[in-house]
Amino acid sequence: MDEKERLTNGELREEATSETPEMAIISMPEKGELSIEQEIQKLEKNIELFNR
Repeated sequence: MDEKERLTNGELREEATSETPEMAIISMPEKGELSIEQEIQKLEKNIELFNR
């Protein structure tokens, strides 16, 4: 069974929701919270400043 077939019959979708329920939470930050990408950028900037 190829990737496309698995997608169409919902196997991958089911795997994603049952295996990694926290992914849904991670991908949708609450209002006022930074996204993961923004959080990483902020940390990288802090590290740069710290290492000067």
